[in-house]
Amino acid sequence: WRGGLECRYLWTRAQVQHEDDWTYARACEVTRRLLGLSEEGPTADISTASEEALVHLSWVLCYLNAPWELRLPLLERICVLHPMIPKDHLLAQQIALAVPNAAEVSPELREWLEDVVQAPRAHLHSKFTTPKWLRKRQNFIQEGDLDYERWIDQALKRLEVDHHTNAVIEGVYRVAASFPQEKRVIDVLGLEDVSVPDQKVLGTAELRQRQLRERGWNVYAVNLRDLHDSVQKRILVSFVHAIVSKFKPLAEDAAALVEVQPESPVRRHSPRETAREVMWSLYGEDPAPRAKKLPTKWERTKPWVAPSPPA
Repeated sequence: WRGGLECRYLWTRAQVQHEDDWTYARACEVTRRLLGLSEEGPTADISTASEEALVHLSWVLCYLNAPWELRLPLLERICVLHPMIPKDHLLAQQIALAVPNAAEVSPELREWLEDVVQAPRAHLHSKFTTPKWLRKRQNFIQEGDLDYERWIDQALKRLEVDHHTNAVIEGVYRVAASFPQEKRVIDVLGLEDVSVPDQKVLGTAELRQRQLRERGWNVYAVNLRDLHDSVQKRILVSFVHAIVSKFKPLAEDAAALVEVQPESPVRRHSPRETAREVMWSLYGEDPAPRAKKLPTKWERTKPWVAPSPPA
């Protein structure tokens, strides 16, 4: 079957949120052809379709809210043809969360959905960071080097706000901070959640926020670029305060704490300098002051000259 490329094309259009009638109609038509329900054109043999193509097609139907009569038979065929956990684990988990609890599915599909959701995804409970030896050779900052979850945690602690850090909701989604009593979460949109260069939210991030809202959580999305700019300008606490104050009143001491934060011009930082700036903005002083520059060989060997008296 040569429709794998078409399924990936439909998934790409849905990722960049081309929610037009053509993508929806074409995805439904391809699904009917695979299931043998199409009255127009030849049918396709679903047994020859790859796992990646079927998962992408099922995700497109889930994202575009296609009829359940098309999504259920396709999921039944996927769990029979490919019983193992798909390689695109995040897409499969989003598909599983979209299945209603009251839906009448086969025991095989129910077991497959439970395995997909319960299986831990890579880097769900621990973030990947660049090794120190490799970081020294790079002249740019990667997302793993920006510990934005710790930034938000330290800012909330300074504001004296009760919260949960690195919370994992439904065993699928990891958020920077959660407030269980208020049912609010702060979701940071990383590099894999937005397009370049227009910074448009991709379909996986949009579906994540939609499924969190369906489960009763109010989502406050924060772009990682804006969060990093607030760190460089030393207004991180003010930035987090503007988010938290929308749903939780703060003490007067915390509000006064926000106003004394100075601003500095934005400049490029190394990962080590970025960490120092974050600690400086949180605690008001540099915890690791720069050491004095050692004299060079020429400075050590040049003759000593007595300093001139002050004028």
